[in-house]
Amino acid sequence: MWDTFRALHPLLTLIYPKAVSPMIQSMLNMYKEGGWIPKWPNPSYTNIMIGTPGDAIIADAFARGFRNYNLKEAWNAIYKDAMTPPEGDAHKRWADRAPWTSYEAREGLTYYKKLGYVPADKTNESVSSTLEFALEDYCVAQVAKGIGKEKEYRFFMKRSKNYRNLFDPKTGFMTPRLSDGSFYSGNPKKYAAFTEGSKWTYLFCVMQDVPGLIKLMGRNSFISKLDENFSGGHYAYDNEPENHYHYPSLYDWVDQPWNADTILTNVVEKNYRDTPDGITGNDDCGQMSAWYIFTTLGFYPVCPASGEYAVGRSFFPKVTLHLTAPGKNTFTIIAQNFSTKNIYVKSIELDGKPLHSLFLKYSDLYNHKVLEFDVTDKLGEAMDYR
Repeated sequence: MWDTFRALHPLLTLIYPKAVSPMIQSMLNMYKEGGWIPKWPNPSYTNIMIGTPGDAIIADAFARGFRNYNLKEAWNAIYKDAMTPPEGDAHKRWADRAPWTSYEAREGLTYYKKLGYVPADKTNESVSSTLEFALEDYCVAQVAKGIGKEKEYRFFMKRSKNYRNLFDPKTGFMTPRLSDGSFYSGNPKKYAAFTEGSKWTYLFCVMQDVPGLIKLMGRNSFISKLDENFSGGHYAYDNEPENHYHYPSLYDWVDQPWNADTILTNVVEKNYRDTPDGITGNDDCGQMSAWYIFTTLGFYPVCPASGEYAVGRSFFPKVTLHLTAPGKNTFTIIAQNFSTKNIYVKSIELDGKPLHSLFLKYSDLYNHKVLEFDVTDKLGEAMDYR
């Protein structure tokens, strides 16, 4: 689920909606029998990967209107994930795929609740865990808001800002922090603070609050770091942290969508081919395939439970979605002047009216009929929101 919460589950809400609520109910059955929502059942609990991605899956489905499961039980389960440290949390180091001791849930949650971050000298993968806990707090907050728990909503939204506690303005990166409050600047191998990535991989992993991250880093610094992430060879497309968070789409937040057009075109052409090795890397239970489908449609669900998509470019002249739940609609994506060379978007219209934004709402897919891109091969003609 650490892989599939990112794009696969959001895609199922569009193309296989009848499976969404039953999957959640299955997760809740596991919670009833074992005490926790699993993060990677195989076939029972495993301590593989970090955080509690089930929170994001449930919250995203909830935000999209799926309710055919025990909602009270779902709230109790994600609230437990967010508030109850795993057994022995205060003295276990925890590590991905470590020998079995007990279910780790949100490893280091004891410290996260006290300090606002997971300290590197107490728990492995501390930076990655802190950032994902903050994202999951945002997801839990959306469910709290939807069921009328305003106090809990405010609490978890405040905690969703905890990413700020690991940003070191001296280095400009999310940095391991020790339990005494100091940032650690020594050998990065000493504390293994990142999960399947580096400081570059996790610098932008704040999808629940991109505007807040831009303000924290400074707009110019944000753009220059984003540019360097791609130009400097730091972009690890073929693994989930950067793959899911759709780093090219971050240019939407700084009104430079043409950069995303270029990068996404290169990624799709190089990593998705009609050959036996057509997907670069491991498909990871459908995550990489789901990424491709969303990207080539022209929009991507960057942040779970937000009900929002970042708009990119369409890779096909025409695609029609026959949507059936929670409502019914036929939604068509058209690329006028389509060709493989025309990779830049000149304009976007929704039902014939200009889209004065680089974002779509989930509800737009049900309340409108046609999303139309006008594309060109000339960079100078690309949309400019500045």
